[in-house]
Amino acid sequence: MDFEWDEKKAEVNIKRHSVSFADAEETFDDLDSVEFFDKDHSDNENRFNRLGLTQKGLLFIVYTVFDSENDEIIRIISARKATKKEIEIYNEFNR
Repeated sequence: MDFEWDEKKAEVNIKRHSVSFADAEETFDDLDSVEFFDKDHSDNENRFNRLGLTQKGLLFIVYTVFDSENDEIIRIISARKATKKEIEIYNEFNR
């Protein structure tokens, strides 16, 4: 699995949310992560929301997946620390 993102968007994300897209990659290592299809924002591409634990804590990320010849490429769109409600959702799924 490979990751990619827009560098300018990544810089803005760090300034806005204090979370790097490299931090967001760690959510894919969390075997207890929670993932949802984002129907409301999937007009042009299939987007997914994911809650996963990282060294920065529980993160909420938005991403899309592209198939390449050899592998899937995950394009991270945004990442931030999870809200109280999102933490509750994560905990509910992992009881």
